[in-house]
Amino acid sequence: FFLSSATKSAILLQDMFFRHFGLDTARHVAFRNERTACDEAGSHNTHRNQEELQMIEATSCGGVVIFRGKILLLYKNYKNKYEGWVLPKGTVEEGEEYKDTALREVKEETGSTATIIKYIGKSQYSFNTAQSVVMKDVHWYLMMSDSYYSKPQREEFFTDSGYYKYHEAYHMLKFTNEKQILEKAYAEYVELKKNNKWGITEQ
Repeated sequence: FFLSSATKSAILLQDMFFRHFGLDTARHVAFRNERTACDEAGSHNTHRNQEELQMIEATSCGGVVIFRGKILLLYKNYKNKYEGWVLPKGTVEEGEEYKDTALREVKEETGSTATIIKYIGKSQYSFNTAQSVVMKDVHWYLMMSDSYYSKPQREEFFTDSGYYKYHEAYHMLKFTNEKQILEKAYAEYVELKKNNKWGITEQ
């Protein structure tokens, strides 16, 4: 079958969205197959009513990783279509605990070895794909790294990473909800440091 270059580009971009925003794999495949079938049939109907969009619930987990008071950020850039500094996070895999997801995603996306200190909270938001409205929950953990080392995961279109002072990281972050999570996490960090409890994991 012949796929137009526009469709190939759209599918690749959707792959990145499904991976980063934590969409269910089966729904992901069905979504791609439906998009491909439409192109093969020569359908050019790209406008769909809001009521026709499929509602999808998705869950990810991530970490606010701190080492010596600085916060670990990632820079994501996919052909300038998705660009900005973000916190590491990713999809909950089948049978996986939220804590394990958060640690795994931090390790995969940043190369950093981190330890969970405590649960911070949940952020929520929604976004649209071509055929779906995605309602997203992200569970966040305050983490402590063992060094300043980081290496961005190129396969997920991360092109840079590093540790930044709080005020720098806050203004660098692309999304408001991640700024709010950072603010809450850093306040917890400051309080733990004040009470000489930083580095003690929550039971």
